[in-house]
Amino acid sequence: MRGLALRSDTLYFYTDGSSYPGPRVGGMGILMVRVNPDGTDTVEEVTVLGHEDATNNQMELKACVLAVRFAATRPDLRAFREIRIFTDSMYVVGNQKTAMFTWPDNNWRTAAGRPIANMDLWQALTGAIRQVRKRVEISWVKGHKKNPYNEAADKAAKASAKGLLKPPLSVVQVRRKLTTQTVRPGCVPMRGQTLSIRIVVAQYLRRQKAHRYTYQVLQEGNAAAPMDLIYSADELYLKAGHHYEVTVNEDQKYPQVVAVLRELERPPPRVTRAKRTGP
Repeated sequence: MRGLALRSDTLYFYTDGSSYPGPRVGGMGILMVRVNPDGTDTVEEVTVLGHEDATNNQMELKACVLAVRFAATRPDLRAFREIRIFTDSMYVVGNQKTAMFTWPDNNWRTAAGRPIANMDLWQALTGAIRQVRKRVEISWVKGHKKNPYNEAADKAAKASAKGLLKPPLSVVQVRRKLTTQTVRPGCVPMRGQTLSIRIVVAQYLRRQKAHRYTYQVLQEGNAAAPMDLIYSADELYLKAGHHYEVTVNEDQKYPQVVAVLRELERPPPRVTRAKRTGP
């Protein structure tokens, strides 16, 4: 699996996360790589169990947590100058520094007041990095581009999701979306208006006592309906897969459902009929 310029004084990990629907399960892949004195690589897969009802972001993030914790248990850790983790998750790489130095001072909320999703996992990662007493660098690697280590981690993550599973990491409900669009935060303007929406993902942020939703706007021609993120207070709970008529606030930086006017009737599932082929 050689082919990358790795240093003998660095302990490397390649991590990946996976998530599959019906029922939703998540898995993690962790590959440890170190360079021997003779220049050869030693590659070891760190076998871990996946979780029920896990999102892909949760699995990507927890894989990094477990990689740092595994490194801390190695008796030869003193021989390495640093630990370097490669992941194809922009979610992890893009937020890791903020989780270390900004979110704790903001009570785990953004500058606009939005509660941070997966707070427990972010706290676990920052705590593990501080406790390992080595420099930890988390870098992005492009997935599925014939990087042998990344490909091996991806394969391990898929196998983890299909094996024995631990309970869910948090209360998350995920349902099928009815649009071809992807989530674009801020694409739906917040003007205090009434919206008809379908909840695709509902996540309870227990520590912040709030709910975070991925939703799509219900409209004629749902295939092109926009998808966005929105929040609600602890006492106001919307279920994934359900349709609602709601009133939203006027804060684009912290969009919230402020009232549920009614639950809308969901259309019956489509029935695909076989075509007759004979006379």
